[in-house]
Amino acid sequence: MAISGAFPSRRCTIGYGGASTSVTSHTAIGEVHDFSGPELERSMAEVTHLNSDNGFREFVPGWIDPGSIEFTCNYVPGDTSQQTLLATSTAITSVSTSTPMQYYAAPTYWSINFSDGAATTSFSTIVFGGHWQGWSWSIPFDDRVTARGRIKLTGMHTLTTAA
Repeated sequence: MAISGAFPSRRCTIGYGGASTSVTSHTAIGEVHDFSGPELERSMAEVTHLNSDNGFREFVPGWIDPGSIEFTCNYVPGDTSQQTLLATSTAITSVSTSTPMQYYAAPTYWSINFSDGAATTSFSTIVFGGHWQGWSWSIPFDDRVTARGRIKLTGMHTLTTAA
């Protein structure tokens, strides 16, 4: 019987690096206890016509939506990584000084580090550009206070496997 190659989620992290795609310069978000995504999805364009074979619809692949990442963390007001995320989530830059009404938010580079490597410095990573899409708090009656973030990915991600 073959031994599984599965690995635990312990030591997996999600981090941000501003304009840098280098994982070593990314800051891990503090006290994350779960995250999910990205959920890549390709659109399909229907190309069925009156002479399509056997009455079956026909499709061709379209654009790929890189999806979103959601994470939940223990909300820690003094955590500098969480403070930075909140401060930069509303940062908007003017595209042109001649037309100041044209604004955009430059994408931030994010990374997911998997705990699949043999050592704490060897892991597989996904690096991607993304924009803040949401941030919320949950304050239940008899439980911890948490924060939930959502990042909308833009463009293609880069996957690097552990050495």
